[in-house]
Amino acid sequence: MALGLFGEIESARLWPGADIGRQDTVRVFGTPRRLAARAEGILERQPDADQEITGPPVKAAYDARGAPTKAAEGFARAQGVLVGELQRLQTPKGECVGLRKKVAGRPAAEILAERVPALVSSLTFPKMMRWGRGEHRFVRPIHWILALLDHAPVDMTILGVRSGVTTSGHRILGRQSIVVPDPFRYQEVLRNHLVIAEVGERRDLVRSRLEEVARGCGAGIAAPPGAPPGTVGDPELLQEVTCAITRNSSP
Repeated sequence: MALGLFGEIESARLWPGADIGRQDTVRVFGTPRRLAARAEGILERQPDADQEITGPPVKAAYDARGAPTKAAEGFARAQGVLVGELQRLQTPKGECVGLRKKVAGRPAAEILAERVPALVSSLTFPKMMRWGRGEHRFVRPIHWILALLDHAPVDMTILGVRSGVTTSGHRILGRQSIVVPDPFRYQEVLRNHLVIAEVGERRDLVRSRLEEVARGCGAGIAAPPGAPPGTVGDPELLQEVTCAITRNSSP
């Protein structure tokens, strides 16, 4: 998901020049009830771009007397310019008529509202499911979507669910509708409602708790056969447990 979001933002020209190619600008979070990504440093809108539009070959655009043909007139009309504004452009296929124009950049919110739903819809998992009466398929039913660009909501619909500015806390112990005012407060807001959003942090907590219990019993944690030196426990099992919990259960 991180690579997919990075690619969409990069192809949309929404990174500042200094961040182009920096994949660490996208972070992914996940718990059993949520999948989230945060991209840092996105521009508010695309930079303006110079666009070159080519039309018919010069030999087809003008007759023997140099007068524009219907091909040139049709191309000019399609581009919303006068035929006299067409220029001669050198291309790999030869000399053509065309024009160069400045294209205004689009707002980032508008682009994200188009691209993020398509990205999420394209995600696949070993097990997919349908829910309700619709034909949408995903790893789990989607109950809410939080979409922010800085402090502003981004209006989008993903697999039939419209976005908002709220998320949900711990399923039993936390509130079920929590406003997130800022993408950089996402982890803090969830932590206040008993959810640790970062997978790596939960993994470290599980490992630490295992080591604490083992020490209390005067035991150790065995690694699977063939594991690299220093491995604590079974990495695959540790990852499975990490992805099955929402928070550290210890006080």
